[in-house]
Amino acid sequence: MKLTHIKIRSIEQKDTQERHEFFLNLAKAKEGMISTPEEIGFNSYDTQEQIAYFLSIQNSLWLIAEYENKIIAEIDIIRYQAQKLNHVGKLTIGVLPTFQSMGLGSVLMQKALDWAIINNLKRLELFVFKSN
Repeated sequence: MKLTHIKIRSIEQKDTQERHEFFLNLAKAKEGMISTPEEIGFNSYDTQEQIAYFLSIQNSLWLIAEYENKIIAEIDIIRYQAQKLNHVGKLTIGVLPTFQSMGLGSVLMQKALDWAIINNLKRLELFVFKSN
């Protein structure tokens, strides 16, 4: 599969169910995830609220990557809202194992870094496992 068949776009509220399924599948893969499937649950209500909250805050980024209308990866940067930390963003990224080692994570990371530069972020924080 080529990256040209993958669509990258901003998340929308209509993505709630698909994003919930993506996150659950990522947790089931047990690779690099903090959350377990049990912690995520099988109800998409939390995902709906998470997306709604994200869409209500300013200067943050949440991109999803789709293949055949399914979310296969995502990256987000949540900018700290406190004025003294407004130059810092928390970055998270996730790619389904089937789509790893294809360069998709690198493409998403570059888009996020470009966005961070344009939006005057001076520091990004990424939390990872020691083994990652």
